[in-house]
Amino acid sequence: HDGRCSLKRLLPFLPIRSVSSHLNFERSLMSIICIQVGQAGNQIGVDFLSALLEANCDEHTFQRYFRPHGASSHTARAIAVDMEAKAVSGIISRTRGAKFSYAKDRVYVHRRGAGNNWANGYTTCTEACEEVLTMVRAEVELCEGHAGFLVFMSVAGGTGSGLGTRITEQLRATYPHTFLMNVLVWPYEAGEVIVQNYNALMSLSRVYQAADGLVVCANDDAHKICTKMLHLTHVTMLDINKVIARDLAHIFRCASPIDSTRPGHIGDLVGHLCSHLDYKLLTAHAVPQMPDAHRDFTSYQWPRLLRPLARMVATAHPCEEGLDWAGMPSPAAAPSVPPTRHGSRSTLPPPPPPPLTAGPVRNRCVASLAVLRGSDLDQADYSALTDPALFAPWRAEPVLVWKSTHPLRHEQSAGVLLNSQYCVPRLDAIVGKAWTMFSSRAFVHQYQQYGIGEDEFLEAFARAEQIVKAYKDL
Repeated sequence: HDGRCSLKRLLPFLPIRSVSSHLNFERSLMSIICIQVGQAGNQIGVDFLSALLEANCDEHTFQRYFRPHGASSHTARAIAVDMEAKAVSGIISRTRGAKFSYAKDRVYVHRRGAGNNWANGYTTCTEACEEVLTMVRAEVELCEGHAGFLVFMSVAGGTGSGLGTRITEQLRATYPHTFLMNVLVWPYEAGEVIVQNYNALMSLSRVYQAADGLVVCANDDAHKICTKMLHLTHVTMLDINKVIARDLAHIFRCASPIDSTRPGHIGDLVGHLCSHLDYKLLTAHAVPQMPDAHRDFTSYQWPRLLRPLARMVATAHPCEEGLDWAGMPSPAAAPSVPPTRHGSRSTLPPPPPPPLTAGPVRNRCVASLAVLRGSDLDQADYSALTDPALFAPWRAEPVLVWKSTHPLRHEQSAGVLLNSQYCVPRLDAIVGKAWTMFSSRAFVHQYQQYGIGEDEFLEAFARAEQIVKAYKDL
């Protein structure tokens, strides 16, 4: 665009190795567009983009998620969508004077909300969906290379779940060869909306077919981290959103495979974690989990991070406190070297310590991505995260490891993105509660008035039960 020769024009004149190197480097810098739908989607989306820029953000992350706008500010490669102005106005005001902002022509607000009804948001927002897709096309055209989409949405309400589902399906139809991931905010088990079980059921059953991967972020897990690890007495949705956003930022901020210096691509992530069409449910976890005030008084050591993280993975536990260590071997002490007959110590090297394990497993995984950030990466022993007992026996090479020397809030931090049974109990509970309501036809008329009948419900139940069964069979 600036008059320089494009790579495509140079391809015939470059050696084969040079072409491959340039293509790989250009692929690693391809942009990701964030689409924030509904109140929860917008609030977590803005926190996610803010978390990416914490500490010393690397240039690759800037290029992937932002485009330059002046000397000290950037414009997010994002579209903000809601049926009411309140949530969108809130994120616009939060980014005034910040490191990034939203483009004015990438914001869509409808005239009225969806009334916490998935069917309303899904069926009556054709005009909204078309306008959002027009914004998406305009944003894609500004990308030198486009890698994929991150769609932030809730599954409990009406706009995020209904319109978010419709937008996801339209994105898949419009960009069939582009990577598409959804971040799904899972509601409190205690209930936020009386029909949230219906909304979650309908959202998940359809998004599961359209998206390449679904990152499930549970409000209950984030709330537990806020109370037990951050020691917050009055937890707000802002606190919960920040916890979720920081875990996501740990995973999606640029990092490189252990055998490369180029940033990992979203296609590598999706291809590794979601290579089987029956398994698309992902969860993100990151450590350390501590109040910001404790950072200056913390001595960081990789074993203190990776051992609890491996146990969190094995037991499907959301935080470092309250882990079940039953059956876990204690950290091996350095073996003593026996004296020789002459009283001197042997010069033979001591036997190697036993390999680290994750311990007894209650959470079977299909695959995982481990991301290590910070200093002394060569000293990080992540073998417990690769314990074969964690994974389905049919999966070959289930662990992908990325690293980055750019810290994120902490001198050292570790995180995992899991494709595992972690979400199954929640999904199973949602299906059970929804079926109890459906068997008495409670609130079904609210969906029927928008054209969603009993056949659509039965189809959604069948898909959800198929997902649950596939994961339970691991």
